[in-house]
Amino acid sequence: MLGFSQGAATASRWAAYGGLQPDELVLWSGLLAHDLDRARAAERLGDTRVRFVVGRDDRFRNDAALAEQQAWLDQVGVGCGMVDYDGGHRLDPDTLLQLARDT
Repeated sequence: MLGFSQGAATASRWAAYGGLQPDELVLWSGLLAHDLDRARAAERLGDTRVRFVVGRDDRFRNDAALAEQQAWLDQVGVGCGMVDYDGGHRLDPDTLLQLARDT
């Protein structure tokens, strides 16, 4: 499951509350929804790999918020990672292909 920008919050809600459990949740230029029930999200995301993807020049990049969310996911045992790419607030085709190869 991939959510881009504001769609990252929507994708995280689907992963936490929806009927499907994705193998992977890619939050591209976005974060987990601020209003997630963290206990439920931790339970539902337990078997889901979460990856944050963000451009080095993304004007909306928030390293402090990314670090906080990564720390929380690590704390609750959800595998997560970070992928940086050269560029701004956009989907990058080469990075997308890299992600597809890494699954």
